[in-house]
Amino acid sequence: MLAYCWSLLFRSTSRGQPLCCVPGLLPVGYLVCHSLSSVFNTAFVLLAGRTDRKYFLIVLIFVMLALAVSLSVGVIISIRQLWLGRLRLQQEGLLPHYWLVIGLQQNACGFYAGWAWIALFINIDNAIINLADWPVTSSSLLCLCQLFALLAAYVTADLSILDPTCASSSGPT
Repeated sequence: MLAYCWSLLFRSTSRGQPLCCVPGLLPVGYLVCHSLSSVFNTAFVLLAGRTDRKYFLIVLIFVMLALAVSLSVGVIISIRQLWLGRLRLQQEGLLPHYWLVIGLQQNACGFYAGWAWIALFINIDNAIINLADWPVTSSSLLCLCQLFALLAAYVTADLSILDPTCASSSGPT
């Protein structure tokens, strides 16, 4: 995914315009969200090693939430901008790049966002077990129910309000 994004900086359209400047292929909002997610991911890695204090688990949950939200928002921005620029891409003969962005960029970030949401619920489970002294089975059941509610909300939104073109993105965002 990153190799494709970097390659857009060095390749040009038939008009001589860099591919990274073509609207929809690499939106600025996506890059900002992806950069923020890298910051949150680094913070997560630094905080995850601090197991000596239990209350770092609460901070870890908020960092993971920010990571998951920033990735999800970035994918949503990318899907929307690509959909809005699809006709221009088709007119300029850049339709293969349209499908490469969907296949490489949006799906990869969608899967990464899905992992981040699952990791968030695992961290919530860990915090409930360690801070509230709940039994492992009760805490895990609670987190699985939250994950199921998120999945049900996504499926409901996908079947009712999301654009039908988003069906080509197989990520869970």
